[in-house]
Amino acid sequence: MRVLVTGGTGFIGSHLVRRLIDAGNDVHVFARKSSDLFRIQDAASEITLWRGDVTDFDSVTRTVDAVAPEIVFHLAGDTSGRRWSRGFSELDASIDVNLLGTLNLLRALHRAPKPPGRFIRAGGLAEYGDAPVPFDESARELPVSAYGASQAATTVLLSALQSQLSFLVITLRFAAVYGPGRSEEFFLPALIVRCLEGGEFEMTSGDQPWDLLYVDDAVDALLCAAEAPAASGEIVNIGSGCAYTLREVAERAVAKIGSGRLRIGAISASAGDIRKLYCRIEKARRMLEWEPRVDLDAGLDRTIAWYRQRAGKPA
Repeated sequence: MRVLVTGGTGFIGSHLVRRLIDAGNDVHVFARKSSDLFRIQDAASEITLWRGDVTDFDSVTRTVDAVAPEIVFHLAGDTSGRRWSRGFSELDASIDVNLLGTLNLLRALHRAPKPPGRFIRAGGLAEYGDAPVPFDESARELPVSAYGASQAATTVLLSALQSQLSFLVITLRFAAVYGPGRSEEFFLPALIVRCLEGGEFEMTSGDQPWDLLYVDDAVDALLCAAEAPAASGEIVNIGSGCAYTLREVAERAVAKIGSGRLRIGAISASAGDIRKLYCRIEKARRMLEWEPRVDLDAGLDRTIAWYRQRAGKPA
């Protein structure tokens, strides 16, 4: 099967690309010119790489027309607006990449001589923001960050357009995905790397309950969504089904690492942080026949082992 993966050099995308290759698919990856291939360098000879940007309609169209994908996994996105740290300027990248970039891809696929059969998009629980927990797919979105708002707007746009599109559209709203290869800009990798160095890790009070999803389970959900019977426009939460406070996660990680020290409460929560981030996953179980398989302890063990092996190497 010809598969196009946008954002295929990123964290979740790189894990998905390997699984698609192992299954014998003809895998095409669409990535920015500036994207580093370190996550998929061992698989580079087994994919077709297309350079471009979702904000550039011409490069998107050229790629779509040349590949003629049977299925598209849209994982490209900008996460810089997860917290309000630069004010309204954070809106620009979020809207340009997450909203308008997705629209560029939809337009190119819709007008293609041979549209795909299915379009699977990665969203996130940040779209719910301050909605009541556990998040349910029927809840009204109340995003609290530029990133969450742009993702929620994209989901609404897909819902409005799905009846006009010639292919099936599914949005998966992922919990906080972690695992080998995650950027150190995120909480858990930053903690692991700092503690492996024997240093102190500053964090908030850590009383926020979050759902952490291991990356292999996220990839399983994407693959299930590619095959499951579904109506176009479906929104499906993908999480572990468990909520742990960030303090509990951090303490477990430090105990497993055996070095480093937590400075709990050393920093204040940032504007845009989601206090409670966990969801119901009954719809995923029912519609996708998907079930998370990696619990937090196993996931932490695998993740810490990966970063331990890379300790001292360039990021």
